[in-house]
Amino acid sequence: MTRPYKRRNYFIKKGFQARFIARFVAVSFIGGILAVASFNFLAYEEIDAHLFSMRIPAVNPWNILIKEAAYANGLTFALIVFVYFLTTKGVHAKIARSLHRIRADIHRLIRGDLGTRIRLREDEEFQELADDLNLMAGELQRRFSDIKEQFERIDEAMRELRGRPEGDEKILREKILPQIAAVEQRLSEFKR
Repeated sequence: MTRPYKRRNYFIKKGFQARFIARFVAVSFIGGILAVASFNFLAYEEIDAHLFSMRIPAVNPWNILIKEAAYANGLTFALIVFVYFLTTKGVHAKIARSLHRIRADIHRLIRGDLGTRIRLREDEEFQELADDLNLMAGELQRRFSDIKEQFERIDEAMRELRGRPEGDEKILREKILPQIAAVEQRLSEFKR
């Protein structure tokens, strides 16, 4: 059977996703324990109060503890929402801090400072992206320094050519033409 839709695979960092989910599962688990514990505490207090009174209320037993269940779950819900808010804020700050550093270093690369490297702390996200960008910057720096070196050789040969008699042009052309070919080959490595 063919499906009318196709599942798309996106770039997903499984480690980041697992840590993100684990935080929420842990908070939910602790919230469940707190809900049960607070309900038990409140329910025992209410049951004790009814046991020592001389009258048993003429209501459904569920209605006796409904108020305690609502208090316990409401309190736990508020606490879980607060902890989720703090967790989400922490994850957002961690991601935003990493992205801000990466963005600032990319702007330095754009301005032509190919010696710039992206440095993130070990506990920050996007380490692999930073490593890839550093590899790219290093390779660009190497290629551009090779091209610069070739141009310096051409410039040196051209300066020699100016001071020599015309018979030496052939020898100097033999020095310059291979350098120009090397520069053209280096420039052809860049795809446009």
